[in-house]
Amino acid sequence: MRRKIRNSLLLLALATPTAWADRGLLDIWKLAVQQDAQLAQAKAQYEADRLQLKRARAALLPQVNLNATWADRESDLPNSGGDVRSRQISINAQQVLYNRKAWVAYDIAQQQVQQAALAWRQAQQDLMVRVVKAYFDVLLSQADVRLTRALEQANRLQWQRALTAEKVGLAANTDVLQARSAYDLSRADRIKAENGLNIAYENLAKLTGQRITALKSIGVDSALPPVQSNEAQWLQRALENNLQLKIAAYQVTQARLNVALNKGDYLPTLALTAALTDTAYEGYDRRYASTFTDNRNRQVALQLNWPIYSGGLTRATVEQARYQVNKALAAERDLRESTALQVRVLVDNLRNGMALVEALRAAVVSSQAFLQAAEESHRVGLKSMLDVLSARANAHKAQRDLIAALNDLVINRINLEAVAGDLNEADLARIESLLVAGDGPP
Repeated sequence: MRRKIRNSLLLLALATPTAWADRGLLDIWKLAVQQDAQLAQAKAQYEADRLQLKRARAALLPQVNLNATWADRESDLPNSGGDVRSRQISINAQQVLYNRKAWVAYDIAQQQVQQAALAWRQAQQDLMVRVVKAYFDVLLSQADVRLTRALEQANRLQWQRALTAEKVGLAANTDVLQARSAYDLSRADRIKAENGLNIAYENLAKLTGQRITALKSIGVDSALPPVQSNEAQWLQRALENNLQLKIAAYQVTQARLNVALNKGDYLPTLALTAALTDTAYEGYDRRYASTFTDNRNRQVALQLNWPIYSGGLTRATVEQARYQVNKALAAERDLRESTALQVRVLVDNLRNGMALVEALRAAVVSSQAFLQAAEESHRVGLKSMLDVLSARANAHKAQRDLIAALNDLVINRINLEAVAGDLNEADLARIESLLVAGDGPP
């Protein structure tokens, strides 16, 4: 029986390997692509905007209408022909020969389609940034829980030792109070960290549609790839490729086209029209045959429409559109300046982040060594309880700060790639290569 249970568990593990394995960044990304509501909205909007081009093209293509009428007239009036049934079918067609507004509207629709494609790509990049942030927020929160639990346990042991030492006269009550205070504070920090971890899990679950707690993590000793810190190169890439800047450029072009669109109200329109009408009668008195004669009419014509005066509406509309151009140009300039600022800040963060990581790695080693020395000195009476508690708190802070610095370094690199307009799955794969199997949920 035990062998059957063991075999069943083995088969279950083999059938669902991902259920037991730590999820990597690419795993989370693939889940988020299927689940994220914001990305789904952006995709639907993109598909809707693509149809705008077909709508604009329709105004340039032939327009054909079919009208049909069947009537049954009953009348007792003299000379009315009696009871008459009539049938009339007409087909009307129109082809625009010249309509400046329709052509400009088509150009605007082309701009909107290009803008929609960029907005869709921007939504994908935004999701990548949100996935990376949510992923590493979980990793940092998991590290916080592990570190605060370890600190709580160490401070609890310190407090118990102080109580024991006080009972045999080897420690003062002050040491007991200091140890108890440190233990209580570390317990509060642990509760706070566990709450933060639950929030991080929920934020990640919103992206993936499921609660995932086992993630690959980045080792504190991982050899991070070098970061290109040439600010001028990053700035050039961002000004050329930033998706929001490209969208803003399309918005400027569209605003200028709107001026031309409204100017079209000054111009005439010319269309070629054709009509075919077929009329037939039956049931009438034969004495009135000349009145109810079947007929078929054909007509081909050129139709010119030229608005002469609209009460100043066209002029006001054109002026309004020109101000919208100024607004779009100002928005583009503001976005360009903001993009340049983002690049400078992120490049500085990356440059300083690498140095910070190296400094904190050294701080972790030295603070751990000092903690061991302080504990040993306390045993022989050379250090006070406060010295030990301070050393332990500093060692905990150094470890936590190192993990946070590593996470910030990854997130800042992703943000910089996004600002430069180059963020893609290859960047996520590079981060994935730094991750290793974690210790599981704390």
